[in-house]
Amino acid sequence: MKIKLLILQLVICLSSFSQTTLDSLIFNEVNEYRQKNNLELLSFSKSVWEVSLHHTNYMVNSGIMKHSEETLKTASSRMDFYNVEWNYCGENLAVINPDNKSPEQIATLIVQMWIDSPKHHKVLLSTKPTLGAVSSFIGDKWGHYENTDWLYVTLNTIK
Repeated sequence: MKIKLLILQLVICLSSFSQTTLDSLIFNEVNEYRQKNNLELLSFSKSVWEVSLHHTNYMVNSGIMKHSEETLKTASSRMDFYNVEWNYCGENLAVINPDNKSPEQIATLIVQMWIDSPKHHKVLLSTKPTLGAVSSFIGDKWGHYENTDWLYVTLNTIK
């Protein structure tokens, strides 16, 4: 199963552009939540997705969920690095064990985690962003937990 996921992720990376089904499900859950709160829906942005994918890959490779990287310390610095124009930049992260969960359950769980966290909830409910994207990737470590699948997720939003 893990090898199939890695091959799928490699194909996604080698393609010119492709969100995974799970990325789309999470993004749709975010927009459903925004709609329930009478907020403008986010439009998908390929350039924002590339930034999101960059950071998700960083977390998978480091086995650490955090907003800062060694060289690109903030979401806004990653937007600048990828030449994405922005006036507002938001970022939510998550990591979960995806075992025994459907993609739909994972999407709902991720968004609920963000709703339950005041700082992440603020990003979801911000009236500023108009564009966004989600990326997700499976890694085999998180902190001191190894040899178990961990799903890393990044949501980026901009205006």
